Order: sequence, then C-alpha cells, then structure tokens
Amino acid sequence: STPLYSSAASDVYKRQITDKTAISWLASDKGLLQLTSNSFKYFLQQKIITANHYTKGKMFVATADGGMVCIDSAGIKRIPYLNTTVNTINNTNKGTVFVGTDTGIVVLDSLKVIDTLTMVNNVRKIVIENDTVWVGSSTTGIKRFVYQNDSISNLIDFKVSDGLYDMNITDMQLDADGRLWYVSKQNNLGFIKNDIVHHLGKKIPNNVTVGSIVVKDNRLFIGTHGLGIWWSKIADNPRFKRLTGKSKLNSNNIYQLAFDTHNYLWSGTQKGVEQIELDVSNAIVSTQYFGKSDGFTLSLIHI
Repeated sequence: STPLYSSAASDVYKRQITDKTAISWLASDKGLLQLTSNSFKYFLQQKIITANHYTKGKMFVATADGGMVCIDSAGIKRIPYLNTTVNTINNTNKGTVFVGTDTGIVVLDSLKVIDTLTMVNNVRKIVIENDTVWVGSSTTGIKRFVYQNDSISNLIDFKVSDGLYDMNITDMQLDADGRLWYVSKQNNLGFIKNDIVHHLGKKIPNNVTVGSIVVKDNRLFIGTHGLGIWWSKIADNPRFKRLTGKSKLNSNNIYQLAFDTHNYLWSGTQKGVEQIELDVSNAIVSTQYFGKSDGFTLSLIHI
C-alpha cells in the first residue's frame, strides 16, 4: 500500500500552492510535498501528482493514474470520477469545485460529481471569480461562462477571430480591475477586458519561452525559461523590467511562480524551489533556496 507521508526526496515538481496557514504544497512526480519553514512531509508517496488545489481546509489532489483524493483533518478520501488526467482544479466561493481534464470539466459538490461539462477539452487552466468561470484550453482558446444552480449561462468563446492569435493557452490570471491576463504557447501575452481581447504580442526579449504568470496587487510577474523573472505595473500596455536586487536568483529557468500569504514570491526552476523576498520597489532583498542539499534530488521543477 502507498504510505500517507514520509520525508523522502522528490525529483520533478509540477505545481505549488499556499494555504491560509502559509504552508506550501509542492506537487511532484513522486507525491505531494508539504513544506513548512525548513521541514517537509511527503503525502501520497510514489504517486505522480498532476494537479492540486487548497480550499477551506481541504486539499484536492489528482494523480496521473486518474485518481483524485481530498486531504483534510479527517484523513484522505477518494473521489470517484472520470478516469482521465486532471490538469487544473479551482473552486467558486460557494465551494463548488471545477476539475479540468483533457476531455472536459468535472464539477464537484461535497466531494460528489454533480455535472460534467464537455463544451471544452484539453483544459489547462481554470480561473474563477464569484460565479464566473474562465477556462483556458491548449486547443480551443479561452471560454467564459457563469455557473449557477448546476447550469451554464452567458457562454462566450474567445478565439483567433477575436484576436487571440494563438489558441494554445498555457496560463491565465485575473487582476483586481477584472482583466484576465493570458499567455500562449507561442509566448504571446494579452488580456481580456469587457469581452474584448487585447493582444500584446511577445513582451519579453529574444522570443524567450514564458513558463508562468502571476498577479500580485497591481503588478504582473512573468517567469521565463532562460531570462529569469520579469515584472511590470499592471496597465493596458505594460512595460516589463527584469527582476533584480541585492540577491541573485539561483536559476533563470523559471517554470512556475506563486505568492504565499506572507508576500514571498516562490519560483520553481530546473534546480529547485526558491523563496524570494521583495521590497516595495520590487527589488530582490533576499532569497532562500531549497535544493539537493535540503534532500531534494531535482532535475526539473514545476511549482
């Protein structure tokens, strides 16, 4: 049987999220890692984690074998659902959970499947604000709809004819002014506001690959494969600067970015996981790196 946790090392990180107690959860190809300060525990050991999401004391974890569980104070509960790989998980403020897969979206309530949405496939990112759901696909662009009373309304498709240029969406984030920021496989950046697509093109030099985007207050951060992290104040025409400061990043190959509840920026790289402290001017004050010396044997990390 698979043990619940151990303090073993991990090889490849897929994703990181931070719960309200400031515990960081790192999803890997060998289990789910819970990191608090400098200590860690390993959950679902030897399971390849494809997606995880924390909400209201519950951690939802999906594995490559098509399994999905919920971890809470009562233990681990298995959620029976479609036997397919999960790529992303999110929830509404009412607690309804949306599970994005290659074949559609599974909707959960109280750990039970209540709906299956098949109007979109190859789901890569789900972003939710109140009852409005944004879905980014690797083949069909971006969809937005309202989900209330177990039904969909106000469905809108955003595609090439609307100005996306590239239908392969790799990441999306909402800002405080209601803009949905997106980045595509071809490294095109843009946003959608008031149902209008604003294509901004390639905003980082040298056509470098964009690994992740994250919004924090009035700032947009971009992680790249080779040129580190870039940031800009959020605007209709953002001007990005490379993130620099007193300390240097351990790696410039950034695969995912996330902020925790203490306003630390976390980056997932090909070498390890790095915690970055920023000052009010967005300069790097200090960094803390977790890698091989901390028990991680890493070749590539996606937080």
